Amino acid sequence: MFHHQHKMFHSLRRHFFSTKISPNIQAIQHEFKRQAKWFETNWDSRSTVSTSTLMDWVQHCLHHHRPLTATDRVLDVACGTGIFARSVASSVPGINVIGLDATPEMLDQAQTKINQEHLQDQVTLVQGDAASLPFPDHAFDLVTSRLAIHH
Repeated sequence: MFHHQHKMFHSLRRHFFSTKISPNIQAIQHEFKRQAKWFETNWDSRSTVSTSTLMDWVQHCLHHHRPLTATDRVLDVACGTGIFARSVASSVPGINVIGLDATPEMLDQAQTKINQEHLQDQVTLVQGDAASLPFPDHAFDLVTSRLAIHH
């Protein structure tokens, strides 16, 4: 099942990023720089899908296909404050999660939370653009993105 999903992801990636519409990365960085300090505060009350509901859904999907293990590599694109990356890391001991985001201020907030939760051995943050991923193909077992696609 993962192989099929992987092929579908690459097909969507080629289609999405081959279009002439490219996100204005500076506008995205400007907006999320303003939101970084309060973004995670009351997240579940602003969101239509709570973090716990999202994690329950992810765990359900993984349980029915292939559970994540400590040897898996996960990429969370547009990770923001690392809500999802931290949730995966805390639920799968030893797993390697990479959080990618374009906004340094979001990554600063994420790193603070990662340190507070003692997950720095499992979660690595990378500043980068979702439209130009700085990783080779096939580098990850699971790629996620909660909010990036609408930008």
